[in-house]
Amino acid sequence: MRIRLGQLVVTCRRSVERVVLAEFTYFHGEIGSGKSTIARLIDFVFGGGLVETKAIQSEFVAATLDLVL
Repeated sequence: MRIRLGQLVVTCRRSVERVVLAEFTYFHGEIGSGKSTIARLIDFVFGGGLVETKAIQSEFVAATLDLVL
């Protein structure tokens, strides 16, 4: 069975953000733009610990990860 990540849905205090994950996905941007936070939230959904950065402490409510079978 082939399983891949579909999308990460992050619920924040003021908005719901969706990160669509294609078969091949890469993130690029300036320092502090949230690239590592996306990886940390994916790890959190799989049962890892949540690294509580200032942004996560002030805005984060929940995260879900859709898988495609």
